[in-house]
Amino acid sequence: MVTGRARARLQTVPLAFLVVFFVWPVAHMLVRFVRWGDVVRVVTDPSLRGVAWFTLWQAAFSSLLTLCVGLPVTLAVSRWGSSGSVVNVALGTALWSTWEAAAAVMNFNVYNTT
Repeated sequence: MVTGRARARLQTVPLAFLVVFFVWPVAHMLVRFVRWGDVVRVVTDPSLRGVAWFTLWQAAFSSLLTLCVGLPVTLAVSRWGSSGSVVNVALGTALWSTWEAAAAVMNFNVYNTT
């Protein structure tokens, strides 16, 4: 059985991963590239507000659609796993990691042109 202290240590690993690979880069991009005057201009200009609204609802819809497709598949794999499910997890992890690495390299190369 896992004690309270060991559980707290185990929970810090995914939290640290989330902070390093999500919170820190997003906060850095917001601080570096977003200016308050630009946000006010987007909110007050009707054409830019329309583009921002389209972008937001499209992102929300695609996220909801992804959850609707992914959750049943996740449930099926977790409940009725087979020996092939290990291969599926390995393949999914490799594809996800490759995409994340490519995005990080591209982001580094694009924004570090000094």
